[in-house]
Amino acid sequence: MSRHAEPTLPRPVAALLLLMLFLSTLSACERENPPSAERPEPARLLSVDPVLASLLTSLSPVPPAPPDPTNRFADDPAAAHFGQFLFFDTALSASGTMNCATCHNPQLAFTDGLAIAEAAQVGTRNTPAIWNTAHSPWLNWDGSADTLWAQAARPFEADHELASTRTTIARAIATDPQRRAAYEAIFGPLPDPTFFESLPARAMPRPGQPQHPDHLAWQAMSSQQQETVTQIFVNCCKAIAAYQGLLVSADSPFDRFAAAVRNQTLAEWADMGNPGFGELELAGLDLFTGEADCLACHAGPLFSDFAFHSIRVAPGSGGSPTDAARFEGVNSLFQSEFNSAGPHSDDPTAPIARRLEFLANPSTNWGRFKTPSLRNVALTAPYMHAGQFETLDRVLDHYSTFENALPPDHHTVQEGLLRPLHLTEAQRESLLAFLNALTDISIDPRLLEQPASPLPLPRQAKTGPGQDG
Repeated sequence: MSRHAEPTLPRPVAALLLLMLFLSTLSACERENPPSAERPEPARLLSVDPVLASLLTSLSPVPPAPPDPTNRFADDPAAAHFGQFLFFDTALSASGTMNCATCHNPQLAFTDGLAIAEAAQVGTRNTPAIWNTAHSPWLNWDGSADTLWAQAARPFEADHELASTRTTIARAIATDPQRRAAYEAIFGPLPDPTFFESLPARAMPRPGQPQHPDHLAWQAMSSQQQETVTQIFVNCCKAIAAYQGLLVSADSPFDRFAAAVRNQTLAEWADMGNPGFGELELAGLDLFTGEADCLACHAGPLFSDFAFHSIRVAPGSGGSPTDAARFEGVNSLFQSEFNSAGPHSDDPTAPIARRLEFLANPSTNWGRFKTPSLRNVALTAPYMHAGQFETLDRVLDHYSTFENALPPDHHTVQEGLLRPLHLTEAQRESLLAFLNALTDISIDPRLLEQPASPLPLPRQAKTGPGQDG
């Protein structure tokens, strides 16, 4: 969140002032029950100003995720079910004890609760939440992947994450009867199991490490073996991406308030007690969209511009920054065989892929990190790219004072205009209330665990992935 000299979006201050004025002038005899933060009477009695209504339309509802033509299985229910199974499958890791949920734990809002991710080794960055991640045009803190399926590939082969290899995964899929049957039902027939039994237990390309045992084992394989193994690996990643596309958070108290405004059903909403969104949250919304100008970066229904910024957060260990962030991420994206324009894309000429033709990487990208979505932000502590802040209250401290922050960034106008908000206690309380009102984990609980089998039941073709009974 940032404060700029010139707010760029309309502010619903007038509407909120009217609401507060109306509340203050209501006498006790005019109300059967006194209003509270949970049940503000003005919301049911006063029409919302058109300016506020228009602003709410830009923030809710969450629309369907954009299509991904580079993954033709992105909307395939069987692929999503298989991907859900693989997301929790420890057999795909080097140790046989870890999976995607090691860092993206459903019980922790798909994070791990740690400042720095830890799997096979301790990493360097905080684990991002993966709610609504199919909306993001760039993945990871540095944008080093441009599709969900490409993002899924890296943790498998990263030494500090699952530390696996492509042959490890291909063998696990093709030599297990259930995994093999599920794979073939979606992606087509595989070679005979003996083809995979002859593969090295560990092999994968390691650019820049020509003498690494994994790379030498990969180089010793035939081109047919390499192609088959890589295709299996990519297809597994595309299935996992299909599953992640189902992890949607879109029915928060804020969304229900916005829907009541949009549908002109504020009275009915208030009669239900308008849980989770009262006067305090409304004041926080005003501050968020107005004086604090958080919308400068946290815009749209996902509350993110999906761009890359420096917000002057110092490294957790102190000293000067050493993480190149977006600058390194763009270079990695260009070099990746899994980018959207690469040989494994199902449509390398799609608009999503053609973005790479126009993607520049100026030196000002150095040290800039992606703006995270604020949906479910109250559940995903600690915060920032290296988990520097343990609580949301500490995040507000940063924006309020910029105490111990990095020096101002002069490279761009947006970052150059960052300045302390000097929040009052009342403002902090209202902002925290609003951020909490963006919480929604009302997802089908069957999507939060490994299905009993990688093969969906026949009725799942109608009822969707993750539903074993």
